[in-house]
Amino acid sequence: MQFELRELGNASRSEGNKADSSHVDPLPTTDSPNVPPTAPTTANSAPQVSRTTTRREIVPLTALRGILALWVWALHVTNWNASEDIRTVPHFLAANGRVSVTVFFALSGFLMAYLAQQECDLETAPCVHHFRMKRVARIVPTYWTALFIAVPVYAAIRGIGPQHTFSLVLMPFGLHTWIPVLSQTANETWSIAAELFFYFVFPYLFRFFRPRILTAYKSAPRAFTSDGLPSEDPKNQTSERSDNDLVSTTSSKEITVVLMTEALDSPSSNNMETPAQNAIEETHGLVGSSLEVESQQPPVPVRYGNNVNWKAFIGWAIVIQVLTLLPVMFVYLAFGLEWVEYPTVWRALYFSPPLRHVEFWMGILVGLARASRPVQQWVEEARSGKHPNAVVGIDILLLSILVGAVAMGQDYALVHIIACGGFCAFAATVVFFLSMEVGWFAWILSQTPLVHLGRISYQYYLVHTSVILLFQGHMDGWVTGVATFALSAIVAAAIHLYVEKPCYKLIMKRWPSKCACAVRTSLGK
Repeated sequence: MQFELRELGNASRSEGNKADSSHVDPLPTTDSPNVPPTAPTTANSAPQVSRTTTRREIVPLTALRGILALWVWALHVTNWNASEDIRTVPHFLAANGRVSVTVFFALSGFLMAYLAQQECDLETAPCVHHFRMKRVARIVPTYWTALFIAVPVYAAIRGIGPQHTFSLVLMPFGLHTWIPVLSQTANETWSIAAELFFYFVFPYLFRFFRPRILTAYKSAPRAFTSDGLPSEDPKNQTSERSDNDLVSTTSSKEITVVLMTEALDSPSSNNMETPAQNAIEETHGLVGSSLEVESQQPPVPVRYGNNVNWKAFIGWAIVIQVLTLLPVMFVYLAFGLEWVEYPTVWRALYFSPPLRHVEFWMGILVGLARASRPVQQWVEEARSGKHPNAVVGIDILLLSILVGAVAMGQDYALVHIIACGGFCAFAATVVFFLSMEVGWFAWILSQTPLVHLGRISYQYYLVHTSVILLFQGHMDGWVTGVATFALSAIVAAAIHLYVEKPCYKLIMKRWPSKCACAVRTSLGK
């Protein structure tokens, strides 16, 4: 699973610092180690998240990745335990670990949409190519390294026969899960196939959802001097227009009226007694100048994010949730509870990239909403302590979702429905509110150990099953469970430092970006 939070730290903020602070999401700006925030002083106050480490890193989401990877590890280490009486992790906690993948998918969709909305519209072929190249550079070297480790382990312990040959050929390209009968050797690599497919289609999904979820506006028109040239004085800049006017173009008549009004209202330095006469005499020249300047101005690009169309947002969220449930409910009605016992049917629903990538769509919706101007402003106010009751409500909501996820894992049929995408609306809700970095949950997830674990979560997710297989037949409790956790963390950290980072730099240096999009950290620019 590729998680691109580190990409948030690579964007320049030099332009964003010049923008109005109300238009900028106040993301981290320091590189110092995490310092625990001060405890709240009142019952309604919430701790402030220490947003340090990498610049613009959303720390709670980084730590969330680590928690989710641990949940998947708990599921596998419990299911593969040699003793039913001695559990490494209580079964009621580990039973619904598959829901972690749904949260991973929603998180990935959120980050892609959140980044694209602020940095690049993905409208041109070079920008789309650069986007895909960055994603491939992040996940493929680590993925191939994990395969290099996993294939020998599986061959030695479980055996790989001729029936697996075709699957092994397709596996390095992320194509093995497209044919359900070949997915028996997929293991955790199945999610990488879904991720790669999502990266390929994301530019099209982004351009589809953005105009439907966010309202458009244009950059505010610039004021002009008496010579017809753009004014560089910030005091002379035209203030931002209302929502009804933001999507309309600025005509020469509007500029002419503004200039005539300013000329009529301000006395001429040459003739203080007849300002109106001087203004009328100069009108012809001003009209000509304004028309000439307007013809020289490049077209103002349409920006999205001035507001959120919440009706469309809710409508599309319902559609996406229904789309994720339709396949599994159809199979459930056709086969009953026994559908889980059919390996090919289970693999077709659980592993199929076309079916599972719909869960990313929910992340795109919340990512677009989170990047919108009103949500950015509300988050800034909440961080400053203006909405204490709402912050408490967010914590209660997140706690309810967590308890519900654990409780639903106790039902055999429900846990498999949830595992196939039935949890995607709740997963996107968790990602949306944790990204605000307010409240107790966000504070807990900002602690240094969880953040460090989150940074190697992708590598940990890929290698932990190979490590657990090494202990198969000897999983008898906490000792071997902790050993698999520690060894998986060590291998994951090594891959992160010595494979992922160097390969990413090498690939991006070899194929530099030809995308002309300027990084914009402010939606108002």
